[in-house]
Amino acid sequence: MHQAAVAVAAVLALSGCGGAESGKAKPSAAPVSPTGGAVNGTPSTQDADDKVDATLTGSWASFSAGPPVVLRIEGSRVELLGESHCRGTLSKEDGGHVIRLKCDDGNTDRTLGKIYRSGTSTMTVDWEGFGADSMQRTDSESFMG
Repeated sequence: MHQAAVAVAAVLALSGCGGAESGKAKPSAAPVSPTGGAVNGTPSTQDADDKVDATLTGSWASFSAGPPVVLRIEGSRVELLGESHCRGTLSKEDGGHVIRLKCDDGNTDRTLGKIYRSGTSTMTVDWEGFGADSMQRTDSESFMG
């Protein structure tokens, strides 16, 4: 878990720096088989009766190939920190959870993702057109303001 804390601190320090992007390495994690509807870029109808899963709230770090990223979720609000700073929403669509982000620098690598859970402390986010990030829950406190 020490590695997760160090990586989170590094990502948070870099996120305020707006530096130039280095090479775009793709994550090596393979996508998990879907259990709900597919994420195909077309907006789908949000299930009005379904709320987002409260157990997703918190900070998640990815140590897949390439620079680490941190995904912070609070209810339906989402923030991604890494080479790009992105904000957006989490919603329940077609029986699964979908993240929609807009990045400050216009980056579109991680703008539409479907969450697949594999436990209470791990999940995979399959980003449309980018690949998958295997993520672990971190001990970080809430950062959103």
